[in-house]
Amino acid sequence: MSMRSHIAFGRQAEHWGVQLPPACREAAETWQAANSLVTTSPVDVLRGAASSGTLTPANVQQELERLALGRVASQAARELVAELDYPLGRRFALAVAEHADDITAHLAGHFAKHGQRLADAAAVLPADVEAEQVLGMGPSAQAAWHDLASARAALDSIAHVHIDLVRDYLGAIDSPGVTAYVAGPLSVAELQRARSLWRGIGDGGVRLPEARGGVWEHLTRAGYRLTINNEHEIDELTAATVAA
Repeated sequence: MSMRSHIAFGRQAEHWGVQLPPACREAAETWQAANSLVTTSPVDVLRGAASSGTLTPANVQQELERLALGRVASQAARELVAELDYPLGRRFALAVAEHADDITAHLAGHFAKHGQRLADAAAVLPADVEAEQVLGMGPSAQAAWHDLASARAALDSIAHVHIDLVRDYLGAIDSPGVTAYVAGPLSVAELQRARSLWRGIGDGGVRLPEARGGVWEHLTRAGYRLTINNEHEIDELTAATVAA
């Protein structure tokens, strides 16, 4: 991963109130400060001077020589800054991995909150209600309709941060499964049903319409409580289900 990608992850995580470790902030700020030193091109400076009239017959030779040296130095600086990408990125990644459980716990709090918002809204509206029908169901139904959409968007956003955390910083090959997002304890049957809903398959074996609610609403309406589990909690949930 490039430092740009690490910084993008950090911004998405901080949007949900995650306080990244100091090492992450220092790595990002160091990379940004180094890049800010090489953003001005000597060619742009020369063009600006010519356009503004500060480049004159009296100083043109001196300015050309100065900017020519600056161009060589700028290229060398860019190459050196590029060498910072890997070590700073590694420092960022190691700090995230070291604090992954804390980050997951923070995301889980927000995820559970918006999961409850979705559950409260879903309790007001039938699963198959259409937008046109909601308009005639009164203010409470209309508010619930907006809450459903808002909660689903928030859950998607938080899950996106969590997926990046698991794949990019914890070395997972695949994206997390349903055991990462439902609270236990669960029976074997409950876990199997959750996995079917995660794959978009209803109780009758018919594929569910993704546009109608999405996986978070399907799981919520089926009685599951949404959360985000860390690796240890996933192992405990799975082991308890198997033991049961």
